[in-house]
Amino acid sequence: VTHVYFKQRHKGIPLYNAIANVHLLKNGQPFYGTSNFTTNLAEKVNSTIPVLTAEEAIWKAVDHLEIITSKSPELKEQIENNKFTFHAPNISNSEIVVELSYQKVNEQEVRLAWDLAINMLNSADYWSMRIDAITGEILHKGNYTVYCNHEHHNRDASCSSFAYNLDGSMPTFNGDTS
Repeated sequence: VTHVYFKQRHKGIPLYNAIANVHLLKNGQPFYGTSNFTTNLAEKVNSTIPVLTAEEAIWKAVDHLEIITSKSPELKEQIENNKFTFHAPNISNSEIVVELSYQKVNEQEVRLAWDLAINMLNSADYWSMRIDAITGEILHKGNYTVYCNHEHHNRDASCSSFAYNLDGSMPTFNGDTS
């Protein structure tokens, strides 16, 4: 079996978590496929050109996470046209990769965003965030760190999810990218 994965893009910019996959038999015939692509993506995006820079997006995340620092992140590498690596040891335990992407807000609206993750210095939290590249609004914030309350003994959703939506609800991954 061969597995082929596709990322949905518009004007070269990926839509966050929009993946289609096709599973092929040895003879090349597809036998199964899934997709969480957004239909008519071009009609739903708000822009293809960011107003905020990648570094400004980091500062928006720093403000939101209430990280106290005055030292600016240092651009280490520009990986692609819209993908950067920053060295910021006063902000994150690991380098911060910032990539221009789209974030689906609802079925009708997709916003240009900076996708980044900050590995907190003062806790085990590792925050994945999408920052609106036009307004600086936090569009999505999810924690890669799992916290489990050991008062229960069943493996339920409270121990198996890696991220929470901004409203505290758990995201779904069956085609819904919220």
